[in-house]
Amino acid sequence: MEKGTAALTRKTACYIGGFTCLGLGFIGMLLPLLPTTIFWIIAAWLFAKSHPEMQKKIYNWPKVGPVVEAYLERSIIAPAAKKTAIVGIVVIGGLSLYLSALPMPYTATIAALFCVVIIYVATRKE
Repeated sequence: MEKGTAALTRKTACYIGGFTCLGLGFIGMLLPLLPTTIFWIIAAWLFAKSHPEMQKKIYNWPKVGPVVEAYLERSIIAPAAKKTAIVGIVVIGGLSLYLSALPMPYTATIAALFCVVIIYVATRKE
């Protein structure tokens, strides 16, 4: 595969992934268990690599745009957003694990991943 073709393929994949994550973020506005902001953060990151104009449009959205930009540009998560994310992971994640019939090794692995995500969110700048 030529160098230019690989770059074009990567750019196309980022473009498609950006719109996919953007759509999942919109669906997350309607479904309470599906996160929204993280999908828009991923979409903006992918658009930075494929369609910078779309990244700017996300940054310009009222309420969501500044949150996405703050995270991507400065790794900042507002204190209220941290609290919401951590409570959501504990409550929804914990409830999901409790109600699932997964074997203990799977449950423990998922719980450990939740803990890693909680630590990551808690240690971001405010």
